[in-house]
Amino acid sequence: MKRTEMIKALKEQYKTTKNDIQKLGVQIQKRNEILIKLEGALEALEALEPDEPEAVKAPTDHTEAAMALGVFK
Repeated sequence: MKRTEMIKALKEQYKTTKNDIQKLGVQIQKRNEILIKLEGALEALEALEPDEPEAVKAPTDHTEAAMALGVFK
């Protein structure tokens, strides 16, 4: 490959890569805006009173597992 062909090919790759980076930058900016909106919505919802009080969960019974392991003999 001749010098001028290499320069032309490298300049084209440079231009293409620079355009790709600019497009990705726009996509990142849009995603960041969405992320900020989602964070705000989550903060607002978490600040509200819960719809229903959380039910008290009964502790897990591990008796059968302990018996299977031979803990209770």
